[in-house]
Amino acid sequence: MTEPLDRDVVIRLLDQLGGDQDADVLEAARDLHAQITAAGLNWDELLMPDVDTTMDSTETDETAVETDETAVSDHSDQDGDDAAPSAGKKGKNAETLALIEKLLAKPDRSDALREELEDYKEDIAQGEFNAKDHQYVRALYARLAK
Repeated sequence: MTEPLDRDVVIRLLDQLGGDQDADVLEAARDLHAQITAAGLNWDELLMPDVDTTMDSTETDETAVETDETAVSDHSDQDGDDAAPSAGKKGKNAETLALIEKLLAKPDRSDALREELEDYKEDIAQGEFNAKDHQYVRALYARLAK
């Protein structure tokens, strides 16, 4: 049985890898490896490569993922108009929610992934989803849609 991966623990262990004491660094590395293994993951699954945002001729609109970061900003524009970012944020949320629903629609998704995706939907509803979170969901969708 796999244990859920605690993001805060992983980040703490990663931070410890830069320590001055070799014994502490080695212990952190072993603890980190144990955490990843206990979660039933490997490094390839954990560390996703950058997603190629260009669409080749074999892709359809359904599998294409919009990744233009300039289209939406979490900050107000230079003219001081706060309405545009708010509308952009709603659009980004809608896009991410649509991708989450597509991921959830596949019957072969693990219970852990389904729970994570449902948590993302809650975070979006509560306004706790940032640009990096949106980027992560797009990358996850791109990887799993293959």
